[in-house]
Amino acid sequence: MWLEQKYIGLISNRLDRFKRVKNNLFNFRCPVCGDSQKNKYKARGFIFEKKDGGYLYHCHNCNITLGIDKFLETIDPIVHKEYIKEKLSSGLGFGSKPRVKSDAEVFAEKMKTPVFAKKSGLSNLTKISSLDHNHRFKQYVASRKIPNSYHYKLYYAPKFKEFVNTLVPNKFDAKNDEARLVIPFLNEDKELIGIQGRSLEPDSIRYITIMIDNNSPKVFGLDTCDRTKTHYILEGPIDSMFINNSLAMAGGSID
Repeated sequence: MWLEQKYIGLISNRLDRFKRVKNNLFNFRCPVCGDSQKNKYKARGFIFEKKDGGYLYHCHNCNITLGIDKFLETIDPIVHKEYIKEKLSSGLGFGSKPRVKSDAEVFAEKMKTPVFAKKSGLSNLTKISSLDHNHRFKQYVASRKIPNSYHYKLYYAPKFKEFVNTLVPNKFDAKNDEARLVIPFLNEDKELIGIQGRSLEPDSIRYITIMIDNNSPKVFGLDTCDRTKTHYILEGPIDSMFINNSLAMAGGSID
C-alpha cells in the first residue's frame, strides 16, 4: 500500500479540499461529478482501505466507485503510467499468477464516462443530496425510499413558481409561491426538456408538470432508458426510479 499512498500524495494537489482524515482515509471534492455546485465546502469523495488491502475511491454524491488504478488514470494519465511502471518494476501485484481484479475494478471498467446535462437551467437550485439530513425535503425523499443514486438528480426549489419563470418567462404569477421537489426531465441528449414539481403541502396540487420543449414527449427517463432492450412504462417518475430501464408518463397518455 506504500506505493498507492505515494501516488495519492502526488495527485493530492489536483484534488480540491484534499485532506488526510486518518492513516488510510483521504477526503476531497469529487473530481468526477464536481461535488456540490452550491456549497464549495462540500467534500464527499473518499479514498479508503479495502478489507483485502489496497485502496478504493467512492463519491457519496454521484455514487461512483473506482479502483485506485482507474482513479489515477482518470485524474492524470501520465501519473498513472508512472504508477504502473513502478508497480511492474517493484513486482507488486504481479506474481506467477495473474492478479484477479476486484469487483469494484471490473465495475469501474464497464462504467461509461458520466454525461451531464448540456443545458440544465437547474444551477440555482440545491440538489437533494446536498441538503441537511434534517431538511424536510431530504426527509421526504428518504421516506419514499428513493434510491441514493437519484438523490443528486433531484432538486429543491424554495420558490417553485419563481424558478419556473426563469425557464418559461411569465409562466406563473409568483404570488402564493411554495417550495417543491423538482424532478428534471432530460431527453436522449441529456438536455432539459421539462420538470415536475412535487408539493408537500396537503392543500396544494400534488404534482405540476412544466414542459420547456413542447415538441418533446412528456416522458421521464429518456436519458437513461435503453429502448433496444426490455423496458417498462410506469405512471409516475418516482415509480420508475425503483425499476431498472424504465420510463414514466407525466400525464394520462403517451405517444
